[in-house]
Order: sequence, then structure tokens, then C-alpha cells
Amino acid sequence: MTTAHRFPLGTLSEAVVAAQVMRLVERGRVRLEDRAVTHLPDNLPFVSNGASVRDLLGMRSGLLGLRRADRALDDPRRVWTPEEVLALIPSERLSPGELMEYSSINYLLLGLLVEEVTGRSLATVLRRDVLGGPGSEGFLVQPVEELTGPVALPVASDGATMDLAVLGGAVPSLNEVTRTGAGQALASDAASLARWWGRLCGGDIVSAQSLTEMTTFDPERWSWELDSFGLGLVDMSEADDTPAVGRAAEMPGYRAQAHCKVDQGVVAAAFVNRDVGLLDAGALAMSLSHIAATAPPVQPNQRR
Repeated sequence: MTTAHRFPLGTLSEAVVAAQVMRLVERGRVRLEDRAVTHLPDNLPFVSNGASVRDLLGMRSGLLGLRRADRALDDPRRVWTPEEVLALIPSERLSPGELMEYSSINYLLLGLLVEEVTGRSLATVLRRDVLGGPGSEGFLVQPVEELTGPVALPVASDGATMDLAVLGGAVPSLNEVTRTGAGQALASDAASLARWWGRLCGGDIVSAQSLTEMTTFDPERWSWELDSFGLGLVDMSEADDTPAVGRAAEMPGYRAQAHCKVDQGVVAAAFVNRDVGLLDAGALAMSLSHIAATAPPVQPNQRR
């Protein structure tokens, strides 16, 4: 494989969608404290639990994940509509705005919100906005944009590689992409992801105020014993004892992580196309950024 091979971003896609929502906030099209339902399609057969836009971004909507009992979840080429996915959500709810409880439903709804507010498809909006700058050429918004170029396919424990057609032409599969919606729809090569993440952390994607909102972490409202969650971003400082902002993703056949070390101005992105531990992929990314941070200073005419 090379840095040109495309991988699924999984939940790293949520950072891109969160940045897009913050751009809409900056333009006055949406407010973080608005009830999300006011910006969702009227015909959506779903109760959004009274959650605000901020609640969706921060995984504090009180909406729980899908029931795993449905056999259709195991068919890699299954195509889901948002209505079908929302019908599988458990009736149990938590109070919105309290503990963070991870559920891809939050970003599925945010993708629909972006489309409703702008009147355009999510792929079109992202392309014209947060993915419109230099270094974003390697991104793809699945399944609207066809997965082309070299693709890193998942490797089974016996060394066999999955066929892209078996996966429905999307990674990690058409099922996963359409079932999780906007929050896990993107694919990218490592170089494009690292460049984009650097632009995000450097203040080139959203305003300084928006970036502050995204990186305001509250560990007291985090329901897992992990790093604290902001708006689409996670505080990964404890993993390497230095301020770091990023995301990690675990998908069938893939692992991914991207982060920036704020004080050192270093960005790392790592992909693995097999079912290793999530921490293994994270350790790889942290090792890369450590090497970059301890390397000789970059001269003005050099890049790393």
C-alpha cells in the first residue's frame, strides 16, 4: 500500500460533518442551541428527543444506538434509507444534554440537517465548503461519489483480501455507510486526511470561535472511561502526555486515527486494513507524531 490508497474514515467523518455544521452556525443559518427538529425534514417519522444541535454534535442527544438483532445488519451490500435506520432505534431515551452516549444516529441526523438547511446534498455541500480547499482532493463522500483509485481492502485473519464488489462498492461496506449516514460516509487517503486535519487544527476550516466550541471538552459528562468528547472531536492528550485533538475509528476490517499535537504543530494520520486492536492503530499514529515532533526543525523550504 501507499499513502495514495483510500481507506474508510469511519467516525473520523464526524469531524468533517461537525466542521460543516459549525460553518452554518457562523453564517447564522443554524444556532447551536436550536432544537434540532426545527432544521430536520418535516416528514421525518422520528422523535428527536428535544435535543439541540449542540447535543447532536456532542453525542448528548439521549438517543441510543441501533439494535443489533436485525439480520440485515450483516449483509454488506444492504442499502438503508434514513427512515429504515431510525425505525431500528430503541424506544429508550436518556435526557438530552446530559451524559455523552455514542450513537451514529446523532450524525445521521446532522447530515439530514445540513441537507435541509442548504437545500443541497451533503456531498455537494461538503465539496463546496469544508472539503473545498487544497489538500482535500483525496476525499470521497460515499455512496454518492464512486470509490475510485487504489483502495485498501480489508485483510482477513487468513491473509485473504475482500473483494470490493462483495462490499457493495464502498468501504467498509455499503451497509455500514448507508446505515450510519453522514458520520461514517467519508473515505480518504492518509495524506489528504493529515493535510485536512492540519488545516482544521490550524484554524483554516472553521473560525477560532468555532474551533474553541469544538474543542471544549467536559470529562464530567462523558459516559465512557475514555478521553472526553467535544463537538465532533476528542481530547487525546492523555494518550501521549501532550495536548492533542483527534478521533479514532474502529470498523469491520479497519482501524483509523488522526490527531494534531496542538503545542508542537504536528499532525499524524494512520490507517490499518485489518482487525487489529484499536489501541494498536492509535499507537501507530502516536508514534508517527512523536517521530515528527522530535525530528530536526523544518526549514522554510521543507515540509513534513
